[in-house]
Amino acid sequence: MSLFSFFRSKNKPSTAPVAPTVQHRFDLNLVRAVAQSSSGNFTVSPLGVLAALTLALNGADGATRKEFENVLFGSADAPDAVAAFANWLRQLLAPNEREGAVLTLATSLWADQRFALAPAFIEQAHALYEAEAGTLDFTTAAAASTINNWVRQHTQGRIPTMVEAATLMSAPPAVLLLNAVYFQAKWKSRFYEEDTKPGPFRLANGRQQEAQLMRQVSSQIGYLVGQGWQAVSMPYFGYPSRFAMLVFLPDAPDGLPNFLATLNATSWAKWRNSFSGRDEIDIDLTLPRFRIAWNTDLVPVLRQMGLSAAFAPGNDFSAMGFRAEEGGGFISAVLHNTYLDVAEEGTEAAAATAVLMVAGGAPPAPKRRVEVKFDSPFFYAIVDQQDGSLIFAGTVTELAQP
Repeated sequence: MSLFSFFRSKNKPSTAPVAPTVQHRFDLNLVRAVAQSSSGNFTVSPLGVLAALTLALNGADGATRKEFENVLFGSADAPDAVAAFANWLRQLLAPNEREGAVLTLATSLWADQRFALAPAFIEQAHALYEAEAGTLDFTTAAAASTINNWVRQHTQGRIPTMVEAATLMSAPPAVLLLNAVYFQAKWKSRFYEEDTKPGPFRLANGRQQEAQLMRQVSSQIGYLVGQGWQAVSMPYFGYPSRFAMLVFLPDAPDGLPNFLATLNATSWAKWRNSFSGRDEIDIDLTLPRFRIAWNTDLVPVLRQMGLSAAFAPGNDFSAMGFRAEEGGGFISAVLHNTYLDVAEEGTEAAAATAVLMVAGGAPPAPKRRVEVKFDSPFFYAIVDQQDGSLIFAGTVTELAQP
């Protein structure tokens, strides 16, 4: 009997099986598309991006809305999918569902003082996300300061700058849709600083970098081995323990692209329901301490995923307040800034997503012990253990000397 089949037959998953969802489909399509366009470390918040784009979807109509529905929710009935997503968010963010961990999602709508947002759009955004609304003069530097202060406040200072004043002033948006995600949690089984030692991290090109490697032996960690990789499930402290970090390590240092190619909603549902039960094996775990600050404009990635018409002039965003006789509207940028810190005590993560909307014009760009040593490129995801949705996800391909 193979090691994998032994674990599958003897141990039961710690959570009930959950079928793939339309949300998983978007989450993992986004992760794969970002990975293909990134040459190094990245952290993305599928939760934040989907919430921001769903807000834009609610302001779209006609063919523009249909394209949003297809990319975000596939063949699902979009109105039901949007409502289900909003309901899931409310449950996810309810205080009694996240005791022991901090997870917040804040949303705001900012309209230029010369543009009138549709009242129904504002009401729907408040109903779905408790979004606040305000007006700014995007032709002034003060607008960027207001946006950055809002993001700084809702990410506990981890994202100090969301947008530069020159960016807004050079092509002032009519509307800016903004959200911020903040996550902080302690490991259920923590590492200790005295066990952290310098050691080599093997790069895909065969070279090595020195990293600070944390280590612990614990029976509170789930384990899974697949074709050419092994993985651990590291729960965060909480009652119930809703959140965990899943970390997947390809056997070969250059195996991360091949692993990511197999990452989809079906495989994700299968894997996350197949981790060994905790308290039945000891895991000798080595994991690097790492911190990532990352930012990008997601427009090229979203085009690759099939959302293209929304970035061309003349789109139907009439439900948001853009008028067809004035050239309609389009999305000029989807800015995404993230922060992730993985250390001995736990994890802190933050993300902010800004969707810039422009009116008319043209766009600007003995227990059994298993040793798991993450000393080469790997994929990670912070997930909602109840249904497998990704809160943050990314890859680590290199580690500079801290």
